[in-house]
Amino acid sequence: MKTRIEKVMQLTNLHPLLKGVECEERGLPSQHTSNGWDKQMIGRYVYASKFTKGKVVLDACCGLGWGAYMLASNAKRVYAAEQNPDCVKFIETHWNEPIIVPLCTNIFKLNLEEKVDVITLMEAIEHFDMEDGIGLLTKLCDYLKDDGKIILSSSFVKNREKADRLCAKNPFHKYIYTKKEMKTILSNIFEDSIIKDNKIFCCSNKIVKVKQEKISILIANYNNENYIDICLDSLFAQTNDNWEAYILDDCSTDSSLEILSKHKDSRIKVFYSDENTGYSGTLKKLVELSKNDIVGILDPDDALYPNAVDVILKYYSNNPEASFVYSKYHKCNANLLKPRRGFSKVMIDGQTNLDRWCVSHFKTFRKDMYFKTDGFDPSVKSAVDKDLILKMEEVTELHFIDKVLYKWRNTGKSLSTGTAGDARCKISLDAIVKNAKERRYV
Repeated sequence: MKTRIEKVMQLTNLHPLLKGVECEERGLPSQHTSNGWDKQMIGRYVYASKFTKGKVVLDACCGLGWGAYMLASNAKRVYAAEQNPDCVKFIETHWNEPIIVPLCTNIFKLNLEEKVDVITLMEAIEHFDMEDGIGLLTKLCDYLKDDGKIILSSSFVKNREKADRLCAKNPFHKYIYTKKEMKTILSNIFEDSIIKDNKIFCCSNKIVKVKQEKISILIANYNNENYIDICLDSLFAQTNDNWEAYILDDCSTDSSLEILSKHKDSRIKVFYSDENTGYSGTLKKLVELSKNDIVGILDPDDALYPNAVDVILKYYSNNPEASFVYSKYHKCNANLLKPRRGFSKVMIDGQTNLDRWCVSHFKTFRKDMYFKTDGFDPSVKSAVDKDLILKMEEVTELHFIDKVLYKWRNTGKSLSTGTAGDARCKISLDAIVKNAKERRYV
């Protein structure tokens, strides 16, 4: 290990292989000798090496790979995962050892063929917002053996105020956790976690998850070449992998088909309509095509938060009587930024959506209850979701989850809910409400 530390400390940003490489926060110990941080950076991997002898290791978000190189001193195999292709090229060239396996990948799209004994995540989690950070931890642990360990380092401070001050000083940091916050998060994933020197959590004895049902995510696509990849990325980022996406393309005339054809993940199931049937008609076909009893509607220009599938499936598991479950959502701008709270809320006892609209994204339901209604009506061209909501509340109770799970993109138009002030939407909604009242003899 001593020889490896010396080689790491000789590495500087003047190294010929690093010329022109944008390393951003992928720091080198040699850059921090004046303030003593080099000892902390090296020390994290020296500590981790106590648990890696003869083990299969994943060094996640590994930067320039010098930590993976240190762990390779006693490990059986080290996967060095990093999304910056220049950094991966450097790892392949400079730390050229058979047991180091460089992986150029977005960490949320990581695909390992084996589970590992140890995962290291050093000074990386602060580069994600809180939702994605929790999602990342949960996803990484899917690749960890039940008796494996994760070693995690960051600036775990005492209070929220200090954490926010530190975060504001660094444009690359999105969320810094307090020690208490991180301990709470880890307690939901591991039975045991200890903290060393207020900087490094070492966790073990992963909590084994109970097998859950799968959810079919229904995506009715028509000319969404600018958004469909972002929509699917939000599925790949889910902390719970018990999902399948059913996409029916409604005769798109843009490059949607080309984009969809590039996705080879077996969970992405793409179908093509012979004729344009509209949003409601497409969703009606998707319900019939999907194989799982629980389904959820995700519009192709929107996205899910990373915990959406997990929260929904846990709710159905804990509430077996539930047949329609919806959540809060964020209204975002055209770039899915500047989120504001949407109107989803809990229904007041004794009221229905005819009294006030309470239900919006993320809408999920069981197909066995859906088939007790007339389902999606292809003749409805606007306010499609509201038509379904009114039908579903006639056959089952609507369950509300008080969490934000969905990002709605304001593109200036919406076939699902209609656009405020749109005459077509008003005519359609009036007809939908009239039909609902007739069904209820109101």
